[in-house]
Amino acid sequence: MNMRDYWDRVTRRYADRPALECDERAMTYAELGRETNRLANGLLGLGLQQGDRVGVLFHNSINWALADLATMKAGLVHVRLHTKLTVADFEYLVADSGCRAIIGDDDLLAPLRAEADRFPSVKWWIGTRDGDLRLPALLRSGSAGRVDTDAVTPSSLCSIRYTAGTTGRPKGATFTHARRALGIGVYLAEESWTRSAPSGGIGRPESTLIVSPLTHAGASYLYWTLTTGGVTVLLNRPSFDPELVTRTLRERRVTHTFLVPTMIHDLISSCGDMMRGSVLPLRTLMYGAAPMPPPLLEDCRERFGEIVIQSYGLTEANGVLALLHKEDHRVAPTSVGRATAQTGIAVVDPEGNRLPPGEAGEIVGWGPHVATGYLDRPEATAEKLGGGVVRTGDVGVLDEDGYLYLKDRMDDMIISGGLNVYPSEVEGVLAGISGVAEVSVVSRPHQRWGEEVVAVVVPVPGGSVDPGAVQHEARDRLGGYRRPKTFFTADALPKSQSGKVLRREVRQRLAAGEYRLLAEEGVS
Repeated sequence: MNMRDYWDRVTRRYADRPALECDERAMTYAELGRETNRLANGLLGLGLQQGDRVGVLFHNSINWALADLATMKAGLVHVRLHTKLTVADFEYLVADSGCRAIIGDDDLLAPLRAEADRFPSVKWWIGTRDGDLRLPALLRSGSAGRVDTDAVTPSSLCSIRYTAGTTGRPKGATFTHARRALGIGVYLAEESWTRSAPSGGIGRPESTLIVSPLTHAGASYLYWTLTTGGVTVLLNRPSFDPELVTRTLRERRVTHTFLVPTMIHDLISSCGDMMRGSVLPLRTLMYGAAPMPPPLLEDCRERFGEIVIQSYGLTEANGVLALLHKEDHRVAPTSVGRATAQTGIAVVDPEGNRLPPGEAGEIVGWGPHVATGYLDRPEATAEKLGGGVVRTGDVGVLDEDGYLYLKDRMDDMIISGGLNVYPSEVEGVLAGISGVAEVSVVSRPHQRWGEEVVAVVVPVPGGSVDPGAVQHEARDRLGGYRRPKTFFTADALPKSQSGKVLRREVRQRLAAGEYRLLAEEGVS
């Protein structure tokens, strides 16, 4: 069965139920089935061939869901494009994946269209209102009948999701139609497995609110909710709005949602007693993407009740590897959870040998849903995904009961507000600024974002670094969540014998106040 057959069955089974809601727009499952057929047939009618790559660049919206499901049905390969990247970022991702078409919101497509010569592989730009090709026209031109993709098999490539390795270079994790379906199956199996728990387990999502980007974890909850016949409520706002989220949770009778810790912090800070569990229908609050500070977790459980579940996973794992269930928070509150009913996790030494409980090593995971590899990168595939086992790059410890505890990140990745920031990418931009000899990008704790991005620069000998130039270059070339808000200067950076900058020591010296402030946002 390919994903066309999968979604056809879903939309027929729940035809009369509400499927999607976003602002004033709503769609039933029957309408979702027809509209995704129209879009899939319209895309194929342009001349796209099954297996061609299509970039999807929408804000959270019903249009994102239509484009996502339609590309699956058409046998096209969905390339998820994050809305907060720069033109240079998009140039790399589009070239690496070989996108033949990009479909998205006009405000996101405009800067790319303005420099279309940087995207030679793209033949079709499909906006919502602007340009020669528009989404409404494709929906009108395409047939609502079944899409002819019988040649697409479960082993056919379905989607490419970009991540980054220890060097920060984006890599495209590849997923077949079978792996996409099995990724949804992880949640379905966990729902069944935990149904008899005193807390009710993970629960069936009758109404799911998605606030986090659909390009990240949000899509997993969309698929899960659609598969079980629930309604998915999407919020499309440029920034997180705690009061709107609170109002939506109450008015739409939301039973499930996923939030990163920064969002939970803002909800509690802004809405106070409005977030008490007794006044909300919410039964499951999943969180992840970043560690939850213990005081915030305690406050969250006190306000919401015993409804929180932590999710641990990564892009290559198609979502989730471990879950810390509601009742687990009482016995292992600092853990990220245990393997799910369909996944496995272990801690290994550098040679890949399993370590006993209590010993720290690299976390690895496996399951039927993990990525088949990295696009056009056989060496990276063998290194990180060999034998269907995902090497996470995280350092952790398993206890005797199978609870997993994170200790550190092997690749120095920063998680700010639930979004991944790779220091080497940021350093590559800042190193090109006039007067900069060396630069190290690290994190430091932040009450709201969990971690904030900080840069320490070393001027060229006898020279100096212009604070205004540093800030301007960062604003111009780095997306908001990757941009350092504070810059420091140093005479030199600590290095290993091989000449590698020791970021751990940079963080320690920063915390000790050894570096001089150069510039911070709002100050120069």
